[in-house]
Amino acid sequence: MQTGLITYVVREVIVGAVYAPIWWYTRGLLEAFKTLAKWFRAYARSLAIGVWMKNLFVPMYGQRDWQSRIISVFFRTIVICGKSIVLLIWACTLGGLFVLYLTLPIAALYMITYHFYG
Repeated sequence: MQTGLITYVVREVIVGAVYAPIWWYTRGLLEAFKTLAKWFRAYARSLAIGVWMKNLFVPMYGQRDWQSRIISVFFRTIVICGKSIVLLIWACTLGGLFVLYLTLPIAALYMITYHFYG
């Protein structure tokens, strides 16, 4: 009974250790990419840049004179540029998280071997 348990545990540990990197760079990588893409789409939707662009030439507060139209176009252009910069920063942050996901096992393996032999 006890040897069966030991062989089962050893087998599971070995299979898990061999399969973990394979999963990390195949299915896990795909899941990480899907999650980060979902986060990007949700944040882009919350910024609503498309709505701002659609209403770029619509006068604000129902004012139809030419001064109000110029002010609304100017203001909305500034807001669109600002929100686009924020979205670009968010995309770079998510890209950094993706690169971190890719390099984390390699860094962990390096640190284990460094501390084991060093």
